[in-house]
Amino acid sequence: MKLKSLELKNIRSYKYEKLEFNDGVTLFEGDIGSGKSTILLAIEFALFGLGNYTGSGLLRIENGVHVREGHVKLEFESNGKPYIVYRSLKNENGRIGQDKCWIVEDGKKQLLSPTELKKKILKILNFNEPVNPRSKSVIYRYAVFTPQEEMKSILTKSDDERLNTIRKALRLDEYKNARDNCKLLKNLLNTRYIEYKSKVEGLDELKNKYKKKMEELSTITSKIKELEKDREKLKNEVKELEKRKEKIEEKYREILNLEEKIPEIEERMREEKERLEKVKKEKNKIKNSLEKLKREFEASKEELSTITSKIKELEKDREKLKNEVKELEKRKEKIEEKYREIKYREKEIPEIKKQITEEKERKESLIKENKNLSGKLKEQKQEYQKKNEELKIIEEEISDLRARIHGKIMEKNLEDIEKDLEKFEEELNKKIGRIENNIKNIKSLKEKGVCPTCERPIEEYEVDNKVEKYLEEKNRVKNKIEKVREKIEMIRKLKDKNRKYNEIKNELTRLKEYINENEKKYAENEKEIKKIDVNIHKLKEKLKKEKKKIAEKEKVKEKFEKINKKYEKISKDLENVSNKLSKYEERKDNLKANISRIKSDEKEKESDLKERKIEIENIKNKINQLKLRKRKIEKKIKEKPKVEEKVKRIEKEFEEKEDMLKKVEKELSSCKSSERHLKENIREIKEEIKKKEEFKELSEKYKEYKEWIEDYFMPSIEEIEEHILMNIYENFNEKFKEWFNKLIDDPEKSVRINEKFKPVVEQDGYEQDIEYLSGGERTSVALAYRLALNKVVRDFSESGDIDVLILDEPTDGFSREQINKLRDVLDDLECSQIILVSHERELEALADYVYRVEKSAGISEIKEG
Repeated sequence: MKLKSLELKNIRSYKYEKLEFNDGVTLFEGDIGSGKSTILLAIEFALFGLGNYTGSGLLRIENGVHVREGHVKLEFESNGKPYIVYRSLKNENGRIGQDKCWIVEDGKKQLLSPTELKKKILKILNFNEPVNPRSKSVIYRYAVFTPQEEMKSILTKSDDERLNTIRKALRLDEYKNARDNCKLLKNLLNTRYIEYKSKVEGLDELKNKYKKKMEELSTITSKIKELEKDREKLKNEVKELEKRKEKIEEKYREILNLEEKIPEIEERMREEKERLEKVKKEKNKIKNSLEKLKREFEASKEELSTITSKIKELEKDREKLKNEVKELEKRKEKIEEKYREIKYREKEIPEIKKQITEEKERKESLIKENKNLSGKLKEQKQEYQKKNEELKIIEEEISDLRARIHGKIMEKNLEDIEKDLEKFEEELNKKIGRIENNIKNIKSLKEKGVCPTCERPIEEYEVDNKVEKYLEEKNRVKNKIEKVREKIEMIRKLKDKNRKYNEIKNELTRLKEYINENEKKYAENEKEIKKIDVNIHKLKEKLKKEKKKIAEKEKVKEKFEKINKKYEKISKDLENVSNKLSKYEERKDNLKANISRIKSDEKEKESDLKERKIEIENIKNKINQLKLRKRKIEKKIKEKPKVEEKVKRIEKEFEEKEDMLKKVEKELSSCKSSERHLKENIREIKEEIKKKEEFKELSEKYKEYKEWIEDYFMPSIEEIEEHILMNIYENFNEKFKEWFNKLIDDPEKSVRINEKFKPVVEQDGYEQDIEYLSGGERTSVALAYRLALNKVVRDFSESGDIDVLILDEPTDGFSREQINKLRDVLDDLECSQIILVSHERELEALADYVYRVEKSAGISEIKEG
């Protein structure tokens, strides 16, 4: 992780400030209370939110009240990937809390809640710690930034407090939590083991009880099977008796019904005899009506024959007149069609004339357009020729310039060549300056007459020779400069010619497109003119034909009037014939209808007569059948006493069998009820056995889990923790000693940390109380301890990307010599970005970048240097 930039608005004493962070050591210096620590708190707020701070402690106060809103925007990098994080504070009716929060990742902005943003940042930084919005990030506080007031407090803490702090920073408290959780789990497993073991008691007694109940069930089941067989046998016997009883009862009911039917049969015989007499009378009446209808039929048939002959004659006349009318209608239609056509052609002539005029105008317009196009094409072709010649001249000039700029220099880009030559010219000018300076120095020596180094007298000729050589060299350089300038000029000319060449080439392409487009348009217009000429010729021919046909108009009119008169006369004759024919047809239809009616009546009467004959026969047959049926019924009635005796005998036998069946069913029901109760009892016992066996299995399992946690898991956790703590202790102790010795150059003093991670200072082999150390020595112990802790946290935390260290007032009480030694310690940290906050100016010597924090009228500002 590295910081890139920070923006503050209305945060504590800052109204608005934006600053960039660089690699190396950056120092923020300023007086106490100038606003240095606010920068560090703003960074922590941007990353992790308020934590245990309050919004009112961060939001700016103006005129005694908090401003409406403020924000912090931090740009940082993690694992080479850039991020921008934004958090704002809002004052709503005196209540100050976090408002908008967002992060930019992979160029995409995500709006998040304060807790969601903290969770996201912990994931990006790979800080393995709980997401609690009201707590600080422990890893950040000990791996990146520890505030001024916390720097020395760790030294004065009790052993347990210090050890707990180190455990928290290194996430080792999780091992303690794991041990505590293991104890709780072990106790819970033991409780469960005892609980389930108590529930297993009485399992063997239940199994014996289950066995006895199963034997009882087997006995009852066998008895039920025997009873069911007896019941089935009795049921079959009862069914057989029911069938027999039903048959006899049916026969008895039949005899009773037959006794009731004899009076009914006698009544029906009397009714049939009366109906026979009535039908005979109706038969005679139908015979008389049939004779009358036959006579009427013969008279109507004779009249129909006469009318049919007259109709045929009239139909021949009507057909002849119809044909004449049809012929006249066809002729009339043709003449009308011809007349309409002439009328239509009269209307069409102005339209044809209009079309001819329009075509002529269009032709004129196209001729005019082609004339303009021809002029344009001539101009464009001339311009094209001119530009082409100009292009050839420029090509020759470019070729000449390229030949003059010789060597490998042409392999490069012209812009690069020009820049290289200008740079070379600048170097040559500098060289001339150096030569002139040398000449000036030599002439100065000549005036002094003595060499200032060896105090030897200077010969005049030596000085003149030197000056002459320098002048020759100056002239050579000047010649080179002239050549370089000449080449630069040629390069510039070549660039200009290339630009002009491309412009003309583009212009030629554009002209060629215009010429092609105009030539195409000209050819299309010529083609269209020819089409127009053909159309005009066709329209003129059409106009001649139309005028010729219009001249026949009067003849057609006269012919139409003659045909119309003849048509009217024939139509009248046809109407008369049709009227006569209609009257005869109407009479003919009436006669036909009458004949049809007579035939229908005759058929109906014959049918009625036939029906009456059949009916008489049917009635006679019915009477005979009724007599026969009566004799049979009387015969069956005689069997009644025997049937009554049989019914009584079967009813008695049926009652006996039913009583036996009821006894068997009652016994069977009792057995089945016992069987159900036994089965339910067995099921309950079986379920209880199953539960107890499950409890037995669970108790054994919980016992096994408890023993495993107690004998294996808990000792393993303690061993792992001890091993990690020892490893951390060795690294911590080594770095603590190394950095203290660099800060305090006193061979009689040494430091170490004990098993409780307490810093121990020794002088001449005796422990010395930290309280009796000087201010600079106490700060050195605290800083060495702080940096060693920082290194260990960075090395042992899962986040391997922490490449920034923030130190707040790290040199309180340091001498100038100790401040100078701090540089060696910072170099040892192997941290590419270190941020120092201090009120001591001496730290400027250690810093790569220095920012001055100043406060004026309650507003803090950051200035460079």
